[in-house]
Amino acid sequence: RIKKDNVMYFRHNDVNHLTQLLEKMQGRLGHVFLVVESVYSMDGDVAPLRDILNVAETFYARVIVDEAHGLGIYGKTNVGDL
Repeated sequence: RIKKDNVMYFRHNDVNHLTQLLEKMQGRLGHVFLVVESVYSMDGDVAPLRDILNVAETFYARVIVDEAHGLGIYGKTNVGDL
């Protein structure tokens, strides 16, 4: 179970805010998991996955992408996005 104190939210599709949060917490966290949707169902926004992956690599974070609304939107596999 994850403690509420260990959960942070970054602004919608705001990679700069994500970077700021990770910089602020660097060295104070164990494993970091970034959870995003590839396509947001309410408005169809697309996550900047390439940028999120780059930030994740910098901070040794793992990325979990929810494809519930994005599967099949970009080709047959969406692999090109990553």
